[in-house]
Amino acid sequence: MTEIRPAPPSAIPPSPDRIGEGQPDTARETANAGQRLEWLDICRGLTIVLVVLHHVTGAGLDHAPTGGKLYFAVLSVNRFTQLVVPTFLFLSALVFALSPLSRFSWRRYLSSRARQLLWPYVLWTALYLGFQIVTGVGPVAGQRLAAFWNPGLLQGKGYFHLYYLLLALQVALLLPFIRALLVRGREQGRRPLRLGWVALGAAALQLGIYLVNLRVWHLNNVGVLSLWYVLPLVLGTALGASPDRFTALWARRKGWLLAACGVAFALYLPSGFAEVLHRPLNVLAYTAGNWAYTVLAALVLSGVSVELLRYTSPLGEKLRHLLGRLGQLSLQVYLLHPMLLWVLDRLPYPKPAALQVLVIVLYTALGVGLPLAFARLIEGRRLSVWLFGR
Repeated sequence: MTEIRPAPPSAIPPSPDRIGEGQPDTARETANAGQRLEWLDICRGLTIVLVVLHHVTGAGLDHAPTGGKLYFAVLSVNRFTQLVVPTFLFLSALVFALSPLSRFSWRRYLSSRARQLLWPYVLWTALYLGFQIVTGVGPVAGQRLAAFWNPGLLQGKGYFHLYYLLLALQVALLLPFIRALLVRGREQGRRPLRLGWVALGAAALQLGIYLVNLRVWHLNNVGVLSLWYVLPLVLGTALGASPDRFTALWARRKGWLLAACGVAFALYLPSGFAEVLHRPLNVLAYTAGNWAYTVLAALVLSGVSVELLRYTSPLGEKLRHLLGRLGQLSLQVYLLHPMLLWVLDRLPYPKPAALQVLVIVLYTALGVGLPLAFARLIEGRRLSVWLFGR
């Protein structure tokens, strides 16, 4: 499948662990913790749908006439879905910040990350290397072991989406240190740092990293570096400094966040178009616009997930349940869907614009639904642990 990938690229990380390891002391605390987890799972579910849509629209651009209305409509959706990396990193940081500080154990933490991140990364790099060999695009005999190691494992290039597991491994090592800086006073009853100052500091640090790369590192594939996502990681950690900090922020500032996100997307979109169309591009403006839009979009999508908890109709409950289960199994969908999309991309593609839109919707539904069905079929079995580390 032809993949349109920006810099930084978009993908989906595996679901973070659930909040805490102990049980709340009261029924009310249990209910509150469950509700917090529910919106987080809903947000992960929404985001995995968007990542599949991102990949489907990336391939759809090959079939739409370049420069036409359909092309720019599909491209706009593709640029919109760039929010997925910051959203999942934001959620991962928030969940980790909410976990009990006093119960943290490096040994237990690293063991769980090795099982849930490192093992799937190694296994699926090997599986997708085999998939490429079978489909005739893999390395030739004699070069396969070297390709598995580098660029496979060392650069995250075993397949177009696997680099994110390499990024997730870096993030897993970085989050305990970010939490130690921003959340360590919580269990002593101290107030968390002011969110505005944290955001300004994170933005300044992010700009500093950009300048270091520009003048010192000269790295092209910066999207695979955890430091390229300081903003969502720091903001997620800061908002996880107290259990209800994000929901309180959303309740007070939802209008401003929605407006700011819309403005940021409108300002970023021309640069997003230029990057895909290989037109002259101000790299700093593109990168800053991408950071601003995607971080704001991560906050908005999280807020939308909180809003979904308010719909108590039977249809609303079914939707929440579906999205929640999808969020819990997002790693499985993430790992499986590229193989399915590769098969779908070999089918005849219609010419009429309306049919192409329907195909994008259908392929997105299949790309989410079939991996989800397989994940649920083997859930709780040894095969699931072997394949997905959970």
